Formats: sequence, C-alpha cells, structure tokens
Amino acid sequence: MRTLLMLALLAAATPAIAQPQRAWTAGLSGGVSRLGPDLDQSFAAATLTRRLGDGYVRAGATLFGGDDGAGRLRTSAETRLFSLAAGYGFGAVTVELFGAIGDRSFDDVRLALPSGQTVTVGGDGDLWSFGGSAAMVVPLDRQWTLTPFLAVDRSALDVARSPAGPRRRPSANPFVREERGTTGSAGIGIDRALGSGRSSIGAFAAFVTTSNAAAVTRVTGEAGQRLLEGQGFAESWAEAGAQAAIGVGAAATIDLMLVHTLGLAGGETLTGSAGLRIDF
Repeated sequence: MRTLLMLALLAAATPAIAQPQRAWTAGLSGGVSRLGPDLDQSFAAATLTRRLGDGYVRAGATLFGGDDGAGRLRTSAETRLFSLAAGYGFGAVTVELFGAIGDRSFDDVRLALPSGQTVTVGGDGDLWSFGGSAAMVVPLDRQWTLTPFLAVDRSALDVARSPAGPRRRPSANPFVREERGTTGSAGIGIDRALGSGRSSIGAFAAFVTTSNAAAVTRVTGEAGQRLLEGQGFAESWAEAGAQAAIGVGAAATIDLMLVHTLGLAGGETLTGSAGLRIDF
C-alpha cells in the first residue's frame, strides 16, 4: 500500500535537523518480514531523491522474495517493484503523492486435490499502487518533535490462491488472482535529535484500516519495505514501531527500523530493516 507510514517520519524529521541540504540522496536498504507463524519475506531496495527547493522527487526499485499463498496453498514468489514519488513542504506540513508498478513470478507448487490427484501450477502476476500522504512537524523543544501523519492509497496485487469447494477443500487448480483495495492510516511519531542533530531516535503508533487486507502493499520511503498479504476481507489493526537515524561522516546516514502489527486477523507481522543514505 503506499501507506507511507515511515516515510512520513523520515521526511518530517529532516526539517528538525540543522544541516546544509544537498541536492541528491541515494539510498540502499534491506530487511526481512515475519508474516505470521510460517511465512517470511525479504527485500532489497534502492532509491534516488532529487531536492527541488521545498520539494523533492524520488524514484525507487525494490526486489521482494519469499513466501506467498494462503490456507493449504504455500508457494514462494519474486516481486519486482518500481516507484515514483513527489513531495512538497508547506511550512511545517509535507505532502506527497506516489505511484508504483511491478510484476511477480510464482514458483511451481504441487497440491493434492480431494480426488487424490495432484496438480502442479505456477504463474506470473502484477501489482500497482497510488496514493498520497501528509505529515506535520510539531517542535516540542530543540531536541524533541511530534509528527502526526495521514496516508491513503489504492492498490492491486496478484496473489496465489486456490478456489475452495465443499468443506473448503481445493476444488480446482490454484490460480493467480487479483486483489484490490483501499487502505488508510493515521498515526503519530515522536523523535529526539541526538548529538549535533544528524542522528535521532524515535517511536510511532498508527491505526490502519483497509477494504481488502489481501491487497495491501506497503513501500515505506527510504527504508522498511514490505508486502502485507492478509485474507481477502476488510480489516483494521494498529501498528507500533521504532526507528533510528545515525549520522556517519558529513553526508551518510544509517537508518534502522522495526515495525510490528497489533490485531491483524491473519497473524501478526514483524518487519526489521536497515539502510544507508548518502547525500551528494
């Protein structure tokens, strides 16, 4: 979903740090998500950001790999995602519009049918997402800031699913099915600048609601990327997390992030990531 939960925090934290602004930022990041008791997913991402006065444009590419499927169906998929975002700062408020497109390749999987036969299936799929977010920086003093944020997006994601027959047993070959949904989130973060101000630590909490939990795609700014494939129905949950930015030298920043869901029906998720940004 490009519900940019952590992008809001990362983008909003920038004005609170007193340092010269360079025109370009290149970023590399990676991490892993625990999607319930028996599903895992990893990612690697690259971003390039160009600052234009009070605005910016950012392009990104992400490669996901890991588990996919629901119920008795278990397979793995490789997902390639390309994103483009543009934002502008209106004083203390930063607004962003974003879009993403990608494709997926599902590994072959064997599944036993009620008849006793087995089938081997695989396939390819697509995904896309677009939406917007807004964040406001509220300084508390020279070191502490609050960051309320809102985000909404519309997404479509092809997933591996098996049609259910009597007693919810697979009645036909599994197939790649498109899931669509609209997702919104609202939350608040708190950050504390450290040392000279190029480093910071923070925490956040958010409430997320979606019309289709199977269609949520979350690609969070400079770090912390994940697909969140729940069951195909409307759902709401909370999220909590922590992040740290560590300034290294005059132009590099290490980003660390941890995000945990609370109340997700299909099983809680835990995502950890690390990234490096270089200004030039």
